[in-house]
Amino acid sequence: MGRGRRRASFVLFTLLALSLWALPGCAENIAVQREAAPPEQAAPPGRQQLVTVYYETRAEDYLVPVNATVTADEDLPRHAVEKLLSGPLDRELLTGPFPEGAMVRDLYIKNGIACLDLGGVAGKLAGDAAWERAVDSVVLTLTELPEIEAVQILLDGQIVEKVGALVLKTPLKRPDRINFIAGGDPAGPEVRLYFSYHDAYLVPVTVRLGPETKDPIRSTVEQLIAGPQGLPGLSAVFPEGTRLLNCERVGELVRLDFSPEAVLRDTKGNIRSEQSITLGALAYTLRQFPQIKKFEVRVSGKPLEVPRLKQPIAIPGNYRDWFGADASRGLLRLLAISG
Repeated sequence: MGRGRRRASFVLFTLLALSLWALPGCAENIAVQREAAPPEQAAPPGRQQLVTVYYETRAEDYLVPVNATVTADEDLPRHAVEKLLSGPLDRELLTGPFPEGAMVRDLYIKNGIACLDLGGVAGKLAGDAAWERAVDSVVLTLTELPEIEAVQILLDGQIVEKVGALVLKTPLKRPDRINFIAGGDPAGPEVRLYFSYHDAYLVPVTVRLGPETKDPIRSTVEQLIAGPQGLPGLSAVFPEGTRLLNCERVGELVRLDFSPEAVLRDTKGNIRSEQSITLGALAYTLRQFPQIKKFEVRVSGKPLEVPRLKQPIAIPGNYRDWFGADASRGLLRLLAISG
């Protein structure tokens, strides 16, 4: 297995820990990267809450969801956008999509629409692609909050009709595509897959399946197993050689039966603890199918047996679901859905 595959097979365990090992003491045996804020970015006093913001990867310009803590009060949407504008703590792998000096001039919510007035942005983003990523990042960040359905963006107090090819004069709903990979037959269904970025972040990409697709759930999982297939900077989340043997749906449950290659074991036969990304990528990939609420993992026809693993596994409703309400437990940077 190549270096990228080995790193990406950071598979099958740790993300699970957040939903299943949230009791005191249960996470002691899990290697969790903790990202403490430097002194100049120390968290403000008071109760904290997780929000999901969308930063950019430093290479290849993918948007990536990252969980961060902000003060939990009535200005939560503003705090989320300010966290986005200030940029990530992880400056090595991530960057902010907005220019330095960008600020929130005003933000209020009415009838499900967030009216966001940004300052220090006009004239500082070069090209349509940079504008699209920046606008998508703030719309994605705000629409992660349940009370917000769309975002009206103003620049320096003014409604701007267009910036480049991007229309801003009307409220923007959450985009259907994130990191769209062009290609394939336009007649084929579009699906979202999650791949590994430097074994630290799960990056969503939108791709097209073949127009002949009869079982979208099975085809989507098979595409996830196949890996990013040359997409720069991304690596597979399943070990090389993994096959999907069966995909069976029973009501709101989907049973996924994988070949033995899906599980990496140590010399004692235990599942290797670094296998952490696969379940996360699988769970978040399955989120796009609203008819599926839980999934069960099998290997060669037998349910996967893991200490403290209770199957079937509930599919998270959002990126914060498996992190619990208490961000102080140090679960702030696991699988790149946090930071």
